[in-house]
Amino acid sequence: MHLRIARGAGWLLGQCAALSLRGLRAFAAWSRRHRGPLARSFERLAWWGALALVTLAGHDLVSGFASDTAFARIPWLALVAFALCAGVCFSTPASQLRKGAMVLGSGAAALGLLAWASTTIS
Repeated sequence: MHLRIARGAGWLLGQCAALSLRGLRAFAAWSRRHRGPLARSFERLAWWGALALVTLAGHDLVSGFASDTAFARIPWLALVAFALCAGVCFSTPASQLRKGAMVLGSGAAALGLLAWASTTIS
């Protein structure tokens, strides 16, 4: 009885592995065919993600004067936002998105430096 269950489980795992491998190959082929639109979508997603991180860091900066621990994560949020913007600046062919990423990245860097200076000095 236990041997039949073990064989059945082995067969089921083999079928699932084969199915997932076929699915991965199909996804890889699809992503190669649609490389341009996927890259543009990820660039815009990175830009919007950086904007959200800068917004969170700005909120922490404004509300951080109430508690001392709020300044701890601002430099990290700004660093990740700056890295996302740098990736967009160097990878996108769209000049408007590149300019927007440059401005957003500069703001993130300034916000990070301001938070770092406020924690270091005081």
